[in-house]
Amino acid sequence: MTPHDWFTLFLRAFGLWELLNTCDQTVPVLNINAGIWKPLHTEIGSYVSHALVTFLIGIWLLKSAPTIARLFYPAKRINAKPN
Repeated sequence: MTPHDWFTLFLRAFGLWELLNTCDQTVPVLNINAGIWKPLHTEIGSYVSHALVTFLIGIWLLKSAPTIARLFYPAKRINAKPN
């Protein structure tokens, strides 16, 4: 595998990690809505916005990993004339 492929794989794995974190971050929202837990200082909107941003970052990383990897590992150009 090339460095480009490894970096793409890493970006997609990190995107998947972000999606898994989104699941973990929605638990407080569900607990607040169910009345199981009442936070002392933080509003529910903070939890919702944090989960939403994490979800969007995860989706964006999964979808655009090859494009991001091309920015850091561009394709090598082949010269028509050997040097």
